[in-house]
Amino acid sequence: MVITALNNQPVQDLLKEKCPGMGFPLQDISYQEALLEALQTIKTDVVLINMSIEGELPPQDFITQVRKYNPSAKIVLVLKEVNEDFRNWLVTKAVYDTFIDGQCTFEDIKMALAQERREVVIKKEIVVEEKVLEKKKVVTRKEIVKVGIKKLILPVIASTELACEMAYCTARLTDLKVTLVNLDTVKGFIDIYLGVERPDKNKAFLFAEETKGGRIPDMSSIEFCFTEVLDNLFILDLAAAPERLTAAKSNDIVDVLLSCYSLFDIIFIAVPWESPFIRHAVSMADNTIIASGAYLDELAAASGLTEKLISNDISSEKLLYLFHEYKAGVSLPDQCLRERLGERYMGKILHDDARCRSRNRDGPEGFFSRLCYPLLRSQYAVVLERFSLYPAHSSITGIKSFAISLFQKNPPDLTFALREATGVLAYAGFLLGRNTIKFLKLITAIIKMLFNPFIIILLLALLVIAQLSGVNLLDYMKNLIHLFH
Repeated sequence: MVITALNNQPVQDLLKEKCPGMGFPLQDISYQEALLEALQTIKTDVVLINMSIEGELPPQDFITQVRKYNPSAKIVLVLKEVNEDFRNWLVTKAVYDTFIDGQCTFEDIKMALAQERREVVIKKEIVVEEKVLEKKKVVTRKEIVKVGIKKLILPVIASTELACEMAYCTARLTDLKVTLVNLDTVKGFIDIYLGVERPDKNKAFLFAEETKGGRIPDMSSIEFCFTEVLDNLFILDLAAAPERLTAAKSNDIVDVLLSCYSLFDIIFIAVPWESPFIRHAVSMADNTIIASGAYLDELAAASGLTEKLISNDISSEKLLYLFHEYKAGVSLPDQCLRERLGERYMGKILHDDARCRSRNRDGPEGFFSRLCYPLLRSQYAVVLERFSLYPAHSSITGIKSFAISLFQKNPPDLTFALREATGVLAYAGFLLGRNTIKFLKLITAIIKMLFNPFIIILLLALLVIAQLSGVNLLDYMKNLIHLFH
């Protein structure tokens, strides 16, 4: 009998499938307190624990309590990092099975659960085995259990642009592997938003064919079927072939999303309200982001559609609102939105003329990914804090942490810092160039106005009239100014 506390139910589901002889009396547990309470009432043979689960107890106190309530159980741990002192202490508590970095194969898990005792095992690399079949080299991927972080499925309803921007910022601000699954056949211009070539409409559905029936594809499928934006950001554009997406079955879409869950850390889904797959995406999601304009009429419309979406199996607390200002109008203030939505209010992405021109294909290709990212980076960082994907800190704490890292063994990530600085400089150069062009256009307009033939003839005529009438134009102008004063 096995109790899992991994804060990751799909991992337990896969263990049930791969280890049918083992009993799992409870669903996967997400909190220290819940595990300790379960161990007081259930005698189990094995406890599989992710040490990153939530709770107030320090690691040693937590393991001591686990051992206290079930002295004879085998304890298998997944640790986030290596700590030699803690690992030696675990041996004194008869904890011999330890996996580091949250990556291991199901074969490793099965061995750890089945054997009575073995040495501490450290797994840092994803295992890939090679098989030779009919004189052809076939590389197959063993299923990976990754429990070091909680994977997320986050549909974004009603704004593919926001989905693109969130996926891009998540990939840039973290080292997580991110994918964007596009189901928006209405306004899914992801090639324009992210500055990539228009995806092949057939390649994405080859991935859908490979994943039918719950089959897990190998890593080469990402290279062939997905469009790469960054080293850790890929697009699966099912909407590139709208006729095939319309004819696709719900089970096929679910299989695609489950396969993406096994291959990536964060899965964003761009889905419109009209999509027939919206309920499947929302039911599988950890949270759902509803995009809406920050205006009363658009909020009312989004709220009405949200009420239709909510059912017995979809919690309204998991439906979060993210607002955008694409119109240069008077939007609802933040305080009003917070009072109306409470914890479901995630924030507001501000209006920018250049960004809107890019959205309407009037700006440079891939404007957001190349230039607008520095402008919106901080706004999306606040959104990512809600999912514990990006830590909140001020400029002072950032400088402090950088200074401290200089004295640590591991050097700071200068590549990341230089990449971010390059983005800021690129955007600053864009603003400077844009304002310079505006200034030159203004000067050109003034020069054209001054050298207009009609204006020149009029000035000459006034000068001739003044000379013939004996009027001193300079004295006349002084008297006119004095009169107005």
